[in-house]
Amino acid sequence: MCGITGFFSIGRERLSKSEFAVFNNSLSHRGPDYGSIKEIENEVKFLGHRRLSILDLTEKALQPMSRGKEGIYGEYSIVFNGEIYNFLEIKEKLIKRGHHFRSDSDTEVLLLSYIEWGEACQNLFNGMWAIAIYNSNNNSLFLSRDRFGVKPLYYYLHNGFIAFASEVKSFMKLPKRIRPSINSKLINYLAKPHEQNKYRLIKSQIIGLAAGHKLIINREGKVRIDKWWKTEDNLVEINYSYSQQVQQFKELFFDACRIRLRSDTRVGCSLSGGLDSSSVVSTINNIDYKNKLERREAEDWKNAFIFDFKDSDNSEYNYARLLASEVNFNPNVVSLKKDDSRITPEAIRKCIFHSESPNQLSLAQYFLYGEMRHKGIYVTIDGHGADEMLCGYSSYLKPSLIDSLFIKNKIGSFDDLKQVWNGYYSDGVMETEAPLAIPSKENLYKELGLNQSLNYTYENKRWTKLKRSLFNSFHHGSLQRILNTYDKIPMAHGVEVRSPFLDWRVVTYLFSLPNSSIIGNGYTKRILRDAMYGIVPNKLRLRKSKRGFGIPYESWLNGSMKDYVFDVINSKHYLENIFFNGREKSKVIKSSYAKEDYSSVRSQWATIQIVELHRMLLDY
Repeated sequence: MCGITGFFSIGRERLSKSEFAVFNNSLSHRGPDYGSIKEIENEVKFLGHRRLSILDLTEKALQPMSRGKEGIYGEYSIVFNGEIYNFLEIKEKLIKRGHHFRSDSDTEVLLLSYIEWGEACQNLFNGMWAIAIYNSNNNSLFLSRDRFGVKPLYYYLHNGFIAFASEVKSFMKLPKRIRPSINSKLINYLAKPHEQNKYRLIKSQIIGLAAGHKLIINREGKVRIDKWWKTEDNLVEINYSYSQQVQQFKELFFDACRIRLRSDTRVGCSLSGGLDSSSVVSTINNIDYKNKLERREAEDWKNAFIFDFKDSDNSEYNYARLLASEVNFNPNVVSLKKDDSRITPEAIRKCIFHSESPNQLSLAQYFLYGEMRHKGIYVTIDGHGADEMLCGYSSYLKPSLIDSLFIKNKIGSFDDLKQVWNGYYSDGVMETEAPLAIPSKENLYKELGLNQSLNYTYENKRWTKLKRSLFNSFHHGSLQRILNTYDKIPMAHGVEVRSPFLDWRVVTYLFSLPNSSIIGNGYTKRILRDAMYGIVPNKLRLRKSKRGFGIPYESWLNGSMKDYVFDVINSKHYLENIFFNGREKSKVIKSSYAKEDYSSVRSQWATIQIVELHRMLLDY
């Protein structure tokens, strides 16, 4: 896990080695262990790497790494950010094909896979990655991003060159003569991580390579972008019973967790007390650890990190502590209260700067992963991705109910689904949500313009309204915002997040299942709950309520953050910003404070983040 950079000129632009080193070292937080650059061609082509040592901690695994097809040094050079979890299995195939290894790293496996199979190697990898490989034989550059966009990769096309990096802020460290402009379009782009997957060109010319895409630049400088992965083209046939589906999913999920334990450093887990993280921790605890050293699984892995919001009714601390006790994990608790002295202007600014996205403030996550690093944990296995495949949000209420009207498909009873959603907030309402308003069957028919006397059917049962909603959330919506947060905030501290639910085998399997396997029989996430029978304690496994990461913004805005808010809204940069009428917004926020209307203050919080991010990028 690391940060990568590169510069590839096909015009007149040149970059000195010292200038490129500044660009590369902008990612030192992602790779605090070592930094190195490779000047492939004098002032024309560079590859850069900042290392967070996870697999093979020796110098043999350093990047940029170069290998030749037949032992000729330097034909191919790679920089790589991420992990290839099945690298041991691929390594065995390469050894049988006559390849010899100099290290025990997944980077060398990746590079030799490209040498052996070319671009087709992407389909072999089970992992998360942003890859750059330079081929000196044909003077080409190959960039690739993992299937679902877990690892970020941005590139900047300008005046006959391309520069790429793991984070947008790095481009601000290019020499002034070629540095991109910081304008409203760039900030708007950063505010919408889910739209970055569309790789649309913006005025600043910074582009996010889309998930499941590759980019190739040939010797003439021609750029080609292709989509190498489509989830919908990799679904499987489900023609067996629900109990068999549960068993198949369980096997896939266990293996996804097992291979994510591969590490030469200590491993931890972020434990919220919800079903998803509880399933990850409980599964890890139930894996058979025979021959674990042979499989490169971490020796020290029973480390749970739990966040406790002291002033919030939404804290799931008690659930998390219960699970940690059940599985005998070492609980590391990070607490924050309303007037916590750690919520300083400096901490808030660092959080905004590293997130690169003016959305919600990720202070809780910032402190949590900072504590992991402090405790010597550089790898954490978390539960992201399940909500977007297993119906974890109330936004899936209406599409699931609509599907039940199409009764010929036998995809769920309206009354059963109504009971599922009625139980969604059964033991307490999230601070930011209202109780679910469940529409009647009659109103749904009327809204859709359907005749209740007819039995409707879908031409393609696989793509019901619920499945389309889940698919869009996963690939283009909420998950992309989550992945942005859970890459950049942990990596601000040099901590790597691994997500078993994002194993491509798990993803394609879950998207292949019928609605009734996902939601029904009284529950959302039905197949996960049933697969975790006897593994997750029933008190957690059968919880119906959904609380999420209930950050007490309003409490903080009236506590530790209040002075900071007033400092910002009174600043010249806020009052005269280029995005909105800062003087009017400042009046609104002050009026809301005077009325003790902290929910209205919160609604204006994004304006503060936008201005602060803009200022920090300008000053970087």
